[in-house]
Order: sequence, then structure tokens, then C-alpha cells
Amino acid sequence: MKQESARESLHGKAQFRISDLPFAQIPAQSRLFLEFQTDPLSLKRFYPNAVTSPSDIAKFAPEVLANYQTDRTALCDALVEINIKAGVGQKTLANIELLRQSSTVAVLTGQQAGLFTGPLYTIYKALSAIKLADELRLQGTPAVPVFWTATEDHDLEEVSKTYLLANDGGPIQSDYVADDRFIGLPVGDVKLDDSVFRLIDEIFSELSDTAFSADLKTQLMDAWKAGSGFGEAFIKSLAKVFADLGLIFIDPMHSGIKQLASPIYVRAIERADEMVSAIRDRDRVLVAEGFHSQVLVEEDYFPLFWHDDEGKRRSLRKTGDGVYRTKRNQTRINS
Repeated sequence: MKQESARESLHGKAQFRISDLPFAQIPAQSRLFLEFQTDPLSLKRFYPNAVTSPSDIAKFAPEVLANYQTDRTALCDALVEINIKAGVGQKTLANIELLRQSSTVAVLTGQQAGLFTGPLYTIYKALSAIKLADELRLQGTPAVPVFWTATEDHDLEEVSKTYLLANDGGPIQSDYVADDRFIGLPVGDVKLDDSVFRLIDEIFSELSDTAFSADLKTQLMDAWKAGSGFGEAFIKSLAKVFADLGLIFIDPMHSGIKQLASPIYVRAIERADEMVSAIRDRDRVLVAEGFHSQVLVEEDYFPLFWHDDEGKRRSLRKTGDGVYRTKRNQTRINS
């Protein structure tokens, strides 16, 4: 572990020490991940657009723009609705207008909708997109940062926990427990109840009181309140954090976004066999070269989910020509 100089307070006394722990020293790290960090160009056979520096990404902009097919007007109209509802700042709305121009590219990142703002790397991802968009603009490529919120994800148990540091330096685990009727639904369909207020109170009772505590608590109470959607509250929280930095939010459960995405779903259905074959072939190559299997894709895999009459997401398996079943063979679907 590399030790760096201690950060000092205004009075010249060290407050804390910064340590640098390389990923290679953390157990169970993927060899593919570690090699990409140290020499991304050596993996161009797996990542054709790998670059040694973020500043090199600008060279892909012409290709991206040449292959862009989505209706920008419809997309940006939907983004305006999503982002105004989230309470974004004027810079975000200005970036949406910039995205209407055919010469503008988007730097896209995203994450599951986690409790409050989710894990810290959610913030880092958003900041990385913002900084990269700024870098592209400095190089002459119009660019805007976009954050895709995975509100269609159904693993509520995974995203409904958050961890903070208490006054004594120990961890605080906070869990939001949703009503049983929301189990199996996309997190964007989960509605919060009054228990979220008690959860916020409990958190702040464990934290040190600072000059920012009252404002932060007010922001959380405003976003995470009874009757609001879990995904909606998450977006609103992040929108407050990045209010002055122009980050654009996408909610894939918005009807306008779903409509724009429908041609992609159709192509995925039409080319499902080709996609499954390509994924399985790539997986075999990775394993043969000493990397671990990245995803488990069996021959009957199908690349889309089906939402049943209750709104629950069901994975599908192909059982014959034009015949599909849910993973546990509960329902048969004919194409």
C-alpha cells in the first residue's frame, strides 16, 4: 500500500492520511480487469475501442454520429420531461438542447437506482462522464454527460441498502424494507412508504453534525418521501448533487424512451440466435486465453425479459422454433 502525505487543516495539523491501494493487491480481482487497467491496448481483440487515454476517445465521434439513427427531437423531448421532474439545474436543460444538434455526442454512464445516492462509485461514474464530456468539448467535439438510471432492474434487495461511517468510525448499514407486493417488480415501480423518513432520521442520529447536515437531511427528505417511486427518488437525489454540472438523466421506464427503444428490442429478437452464438464463442476464446468466463449464456438463452401481468420481470428461454418459456417453464409464449 502506497502512503501519501497527510492532508492538513487550516491550523497546519494533519487530519487524515491518504492511502493508495492498487486493485492488484485486492483478492479475487479479475485478470481481464487488471490487464485492462495496465495495458488496455493489449485487449483490443476484446475491446476494439480501447484507448490509452480518455483524450483519444474523440476520434470515435465521427463513426458514432454516422451510425446514429434515433429521433433526436423525440429523445430530447422525453429527456426534458424526465429532467424537469427530477428538478435539474439550467445547465442540464441547456445540455439537452445541445443534444438536439446532429453534431453532439453523449458520454454515457449509468448505475442501478440505489438507496439515497447508492454506493460511492455511482458518484464517481457520474463525475467521470461529466469530466470526459468537458474534455471532448475542449477538443472541439460537442458532448454532453448522460446518466442511465437502471430503474428496470428488479433486484430491490440489492439496491435498498446503504452504508455510512458513524461518529465512532464504524459502519452504519441502513436498509429500506419495501412492502411485499413490490417483490419482483422493477425498482422504478416500487413506491416508498413512511418508513423511509424514519430511516433518514436514524442515519442522521448516527452521523456527526456539520454545517451541511441540515441541508443534506432536507434534500433527502424532499426526494425520499412516502408515495414517491424508488427510482424517481434516486434520480432526484443525484440531480441535486449535480445541479450545477449539467448531468442529463435517462429513466428507461419513461414511455417516450420505451417507444424509442422498441426497434432495438425488435432487432434483438430477430438476431437472438446470432447474438447468443457470438457471446458463447467469445466466452470460449476468453477461457482458452486464460481469462475467466464473463457471463453464463446457455444455448437456450434469450436476450430479453418478459414482464408478466403483475409487472414482474421474467427471464425467457427458447424451447423451439418460435416458442419461448419463462425460466422455470411457468408460461409458454409463441412468437
